[in-house]
Amino acid sequence: VALQDGPILGPRSALQSSSRSIAEPRWLMAALLPLNINYHGEHHYNPSVPHYRLREFSRELVGRQLPIWRQSYKKTLQSLFTSWW
Repeated sequence: VALQDGPILGPRSALQSSSRSIAEPRWLMAALLPLNINYHGEHHYNPSVPHYRLREFSRELVGRQLPIWRQSYKKTLQSLFTSWW
C-alpha cells in the first residue's frame, strides 16, 4: 500500500482528531476489534485503504517515521469513559 494510493489527510489531521490506534497482541485485537479496527489512526491517514491492508499500511507509516497516536486497549477505554462524564 503506497502512501499516494488515495486521499491522505496527513499526520496533522490524524493527530488533531481523537482517532488512535490500539497497540495490543494480534490475537486480542482479532477477538475484540475484528477487521483491523485497531488501526484507526492509520485509517485517518488514508480512508481509502481497505481494512485488510491497514496492518501493512501501518508498517509503511512507521517506516517513514510518521506519527500515529497509539495506546493500550485499557488506556483507550479509560479515556473514552472519562470523556463521557
